[in-house]
Amino acid sequence: DVIDRLPAIAQFFRDKLARPAVFRRDDGDVMLLYPYTVESGDLNFFIGRMPLGERAPVDESFWSALPDDLRSFYENVHDGWTFFPANSMGPMPIGDQTALTDKLDLTSDETRKLGVNPDLVWTIFQNGSGDYLCVDLRDSAGDGSAAGRLWWHENPAELEPVDFWAVMNAWFEIFVEEADKR
Repeated sequence: DVIDRLPAIAQFFRDKLARPAVFRRDDGDVMLLYPYTVESGDLNFFIGRMPLGERAPVDESFWSALPDDLRSFYENVHDGWTFFPANSMGPMPIGDQTALTDKLDLTSDETRKLGVNPDLVWTIFQNGSGDYLCVDLRDSAGDGSAAGRLWWHENPAELEPVDFWAVMNAWFEIFVEEADKR
C-alpha cells in the first residue's frame, strides 16, 4: 500500500530501475540491491533489507504509533530501503532510526520552543545532507500524513510541520531526477 502514497518511487521502478539482485553479506544478512544508472553509466544502488516479519519490534512504544502503511512496509517489504552508501533517501532501517532527542544539542528553553516532545519525534528518512523527515508519534497512528516534521540541521531549534508522505515522495523524486531511463 505504501507505493500508492509514493508515486515518484512507483515511476522510478517502472522507468529507471534495473532488475534487483540478491546480495548476501559475510555475516549472512540477505538484501536486495536495486541498481540504476546516472549520466549514462554511473552505477548506483538502493538497498532493501530483509523485512522484519515476525521480528517486528512489538515491544517498542514507537512501533504501534507508526503510520499503518509504513509499519506494513517494514514488516512485509523491507526493513529500510535506502541509497547506498549513504543510508539515505528512503525509509531508514528501524535500527538506524532514533528519537530526535539524539540529534539535538539544545538548551531547555530551545527544547520547549520546539513545541513537541523530541523523545516522541522519530527520524524516519534522511536526505543525506543532515536533514530529517520525522514522524511525531503523537499524531502518526493511521495514515500519518499530518504527523510529518522536518528537522533542518541548520535550524535545529525548529520543526516544520509537513505532510509526511508528500515530503518523502518529493525528496525521493528530486534525488533520482537525473537517473537514466532503462
